Amino acid sequence: MSPHRSQALIGRHTELGLLRAHFDHACRGSGRLVLLSGEAGVGKTHLLRTFLATVRAAGAQVLEGTCYEDQSAPPYSPFVQAIRKLLGQRNDHELPADLARLAAEIAPLLPEFSFPSLPVIEDAEGRKGRIFEAFSGLLARADTAPRVLVLEDLHWADRTSQELVAHLAREVEPQQTLILATYRTDAQDRTPALGNLLERLNRERRRDEVRLLPLSPEELSFLAEGLLQRVLPSRLVDGLHGRSGGNPFYAEELLYALKDRGDFELLVQAAQHGRAPDWGSLPETLRDSVLTRTAGLEPIERETLAYAAVLGRQFGFELLLTVTGLSEPELIRAMEALVQRGLIYEEAEDWYSFRHALTREAVYESLLGRDRRVRHRRVLRALESLGAPEQNNLLEALAHHSLRSHEPEAARYARLAGERASGVFAHREAVTFFETALSLSTGLNTRERADLLDALARAAWHVGDRNISESAWSEAHGLFAQLNEPGKISEILRYRSVTAFYHGDHEQAFALLQAALGALCGVPPGAALALALSALARLHQYQGELHESLDHGERAMDLARTLQDEHIVTRCLQHLGMARAQLGQLEHGQTLLKEAASRARRLPCYGCSATSLFHLALLHIPLGAYDQALTLFDQADTMGREGGLGMIHSMQRSYRGLIHLERGQPELAAAHFQAVLADAAVATVTRLHATIFQAELDLRAGHPEAARASLEPLLAAGQPLGAAALRLGLPVLARARHATGDLAGALDQVNRLMAFEQARVPSLDGAAAVYETVETLLASGHSDHVGFVVQVLSQVAGATGGAIPGAWLHEARGLEAQHAGQTAQAAAHYRACIAVWQGAGLPFREGRARLRLAGALLPGTRRDREEARRELALARALLEQVGARAELDVIARLEGEYGLSAPGPERELLTRREREVLGLLSQGLPNRRIGTALGISERTVEVHVTNILAKLEVTSRVQAATYALEHQLSTGPKG
Repeated sequence: MSPHRSQALIGRHTELGLLRAHFDHACRGSGRLVLLSGEAGVGKTHLLRTFLATVRAAGAQVLEGTCYEDQSAPPYSPFVQAIRKLLGQRNDHELPADLARLAAEIAPLLPEFSFPSLPVIEDAEGRKGRIFEAFSGLLARADTAPRVLVLEDLHWADRTSQELVAHLAREVEPQQTLILATYRTDAQDRTPALGNLLERLNRERRRDEVRLLPLSPEELSFLAEGLLQRVLPSRLVDGLHGRSGGNPFYAEELLYALKDRGDFELLVQAAQHGRAPDWGSLPETLRDSVLTRTAGLEPIERETLAYAAVLGRQFGFELLLTVTGLSEPELIRAMEALVQRGLIYEEAEDWYSFRHALTREAVYESLLGRDRRVRHRRVLRALESLGAPEQNNLLEALAHHSLRSHEPEAARYARLAGERASGVFAHREAVTFFETALSLSTGLNTRERADLLDALARAAWHVGDRNISESAWSEAHGLFAQLNEPGKISEILRYRSVTAFYHGDHEQAFALLQAALGALCGVPPGAALALALSALARLHQYQGELHESLDHGERAMDLARTLQDEHIVTRCLQHLGMARAQLGQLEHGQTLLKEAASRARRLPCYGCSATSLFHLALLHIPLGAYDQALTLFDQADTMGREGGLGMIHSMQRSYRGLIHLERGQPELAAAHFQAVLADAAVATVTRLHATIFQAELDLRAGHPEAARASLEPLLAAGQPLGAAALRLGLPVLARARHATGDLAGALDQVNRLMAFEQARVPSLDGAAAVYETVETLLASGHSDHVGFVVQVLSQVAGATGGAIPGAWLHEARGLEAQHAGQTAQAAAHYRACIAVWQGAGLPFREGRARLRLAGALLPGTRRDREEARRELALARALLEQVGARAELDVIARLEGEYGLSAPGPERELLTRREREVLGLLSQGLPNRRIGTALGISERTVEVHVTNILAKLEVTSRVQAATYALEHQLSTGPKG
């Protein structure tokens, strides 16, 4: 008699407690994603079922979906299963209006339901965003709260479903929702996409994990006792543990084999007498163990099991009845036998599952190749009999079974499945289907092959696979030329131009766009021309050629308005807004960008909305409006994620790091830069920006060699670089070379930048770049070139009226005056820019300006020198806060050169915390705000202040602050 399956939960009570705790948090409105992981057979499903029984008893709604290894399931399959169960509980006509609208968004995935039609969205990102929002909204509006969404076998999920998991992990945080996903740790090598998902969830800190380890010998003993209803000798249990590795499923299979072998009692007796068990012919692997147990099946039972394995992990009774050709009573008896043997179980009425995925895998792999093909062909014919594939939910299954059976229909089904995947923005899956269709297609005419190649290229373009998209579009281009379709040719060239730009090849991007325009010669003006002109306007804007950008943008706008094409109008507003703002027309530019973002939301066009918000945020950075920039970055990131625009997330993270760097938070800045640089999938232009910002951080931290090492290969002469890379990177590289004593090399970089800017009209970004070159120009004896810098800064500061551009101008003029020996003028300019930097809360820039002011004053009168001493003390405090080693070394040199007292023993007398408190006290902050800034209580601050007064032998806070400035004692953050 075979052992019965254990129903008791063995050795998993701690893990069950963790799952219950996560559920309790969700019940209190703290939703979360929890991963339940472990090797195959370790007991994830058993623990999951036990947990779900407890939450159902507590009144929670449970929605379940399973992922599959093969491609027989459609994109979003586990979520569709869950939503289908949700909607299946009620008639679609009974759905509330908001629920019906959400369900209508995913209507192509639920063909058995009828929903109201929605307006068509041309924007691909918008379609994906609405699909993601629909799933999120449906789950949030489930009838019962709290709710548990179960996703089994996440390692087999399609890439789009994994992206949706990451999206939902964020969305459920304020909800009473627990997402519980299982995955096999031993399947990660075969599913690299899972590794990417786990890395992303870790980076965003949006997952908890409960990992199941193998059972201990003691736990395995309890398992065996529950299975056999008897206690086994410890020697036999130890041998069983060593053989199974503590894997519960394998241990159960071994016990089956032992019982079936007939000498089980002899093994028990041998172990009781201290003899090692003779395992004999016991199967060596789990697969062998499963197959050994199926050897005793009756022919009908074996046939039923083989077809079930071909159908997949889950299968329906009716389809199995069709493909086996058995009578209903025969199939019922066969299924009962398989259930009794523990190979399958009834999941719902007329729906069955293999007890374990390993069982199905072992049975399927045991079939001969020809036998598999024959069975897949029979399944294919049965599926085809169910109706038109274009109108049902079986396209992926038809493609899968036709491919496995080597049938000629495989190419058509793969193409249809690819079109369906693209239609729901599952582009990664679409690429696979289209590639399959191309490899199997024979006898296609020119039109059919051109369209198939174009579909493949578009899908690959959306997932950033340049090799596939370029290859497919190259061939498609020639075919569309044969078909005399200039509109398609122009469209292909425009897409390829975008690819070239984001990979840093700007010359190629321009050449492709010019070719796109050339392809439309002789064609009546239409959307293709408007899109090409809009794209050209964007490229000119990115290259700093602002008047050209305005010219092309206005032409595109006029045509788009004539065509009444809201999408193109929105894009034009975005490009025109950036160009106007860069020319100093900030209010006009911001108005256009806000209008673009507003229109994009209404369309909706998530890509346009995200990029408009992102560019609007960028405009706030050079103006020092960092809080507003961060808010806009958050909004852009949200819209970008909704539309699957991953580049926005990476790019805004780089600039978010730059803001932290400017605010004197280098650790936070480094975390952002390194996260972007560690992402292998990040676009070239995004990686370049993060590298430049990291180099700036290295330079400020006193590591100019590191800055040079990272930038010189990227910014080498002859590299195809855009305006942003030149303006951001060349000043940093010039300062790094200057800091390492290579003044000639520094001047080379400055001259490259000057040549670039002199060919363009003054702009906000250009002014930010040339501002940083003044020191190198003066040190190298090129003071005559400083006039051009001052001219650019004057025009931009005057046009924008912004305090930050004004501070750039003051600091440049201060350096120029100091170089000319005009101390009073230099000091006045430095004091003006210091006021701006201090008001904006930029410690590095304030500290550097104070150091420059001190340097200008030191050669002067005794009164000047006293002021210089105070400025050096303030500069030291600020620059210590941000770790600016190079500038601190300059302070030390000036102190030695002019005989100023270095920090005395009083500095060592104070602890680091006391110096931090003293620094904030010197800024005039009360104890409460000091405590908030340092994360300590107000009472603790009082104790520190008392100790400081005693150690410095002063009697008041004012005296302590004055003493601190004179003796350079304070350090720490700004309040």
